[in-house]
Amino acid sequence: MNNVVIRFLRVRKVRTQIATRRIGLALSTLVFALGFGACTTLPDDANTQSSTATPPPQNLALAASTSGIQITAARLSAAGYMIDVRYRVLDTEKAAALFKPKVLAYLQEQASGAKFLIPDTAKLGLLRQKAQQSKMDRIYFMMFANPGKFVKPGDHVLLVMGDTQVGEMVVQ
Repeated sequence: MNNVVIRFLRVRKVRTQIATRRIGLALSTLVFALGFGACTTLPDDANTQSSTATPPPQNLALAASTSGIQITAARLSAAGYMIDVRYRVLDTEKAAALFKPKVLAYLQEQASGAKFLIPDTAKLGLLRQKAQQSKMDRIYFMMFANPGKFVKPGDHVLLVMGDTQVGEMVVQ
């Protein structure tokens, strides 16, 4: 009788461990899919582009001259829970300071002043593309959390990297 109870408890423990592993695998797959699925963006089509889709030209020129990077796009992705920011390196020397791992980047929503950070996941790390040395004319990305879908298309946001205000953009 005692052996039957012990065997039953062992089987139950193994089944619980298997169920826990399956749940963990499902959650990590979901995080992985959201992280990389949110990185996919559609190419800009000249026929469907709205007038508020690009930042004002004076802000682009100012950002490029001071920081060495040009913001190419800010789009909502992952069903509106992430903000995908793409930028191109124009001057590698000026942009080198912004690529350091300890430089904190965030988006600031202009109307309310709310700040949105880059998520740091246990499996993937920061959802930000890092490079030992930035390359000229290469497009990099950063994914910012948008909890509660706070930022909507058409909202103005400011990208800040470290102490540098990189530029204002309109979210698509």
